[in-house]
Amino acid sequence: MGLVLGEGTRGFFNAAVTGLKDELKDELNLEAYPNFLEGLEKFSHPGRLYPIDTLEKLGRLKARFDPDNMFENGLEIGPVP
Repeated sequence: MGLVLGEGTRGFFNAAVTGLKDELKDELNLEAYPNFLEGLEKFSHPGRLYPIDTLEKLGRLKARFDPDNMFENGLEIGPVP
């Protein structure tokens, strides 16, 4: 979600992001914003990031252009026939 300029600022940055997410949790409902997902969390919530029609379109594109899941280092979007 941001740029950490040195190890000395990493703790401050992580605390700030966690605090912001806590403050916004009631406003975000069950939806998520991709830049607010951390670590492995970003791979497991595509259904919270996109409306169902958009997610299905992404799945059709995945099936067409990457049927072997060569590009697997992003959101886990399964192919949709």
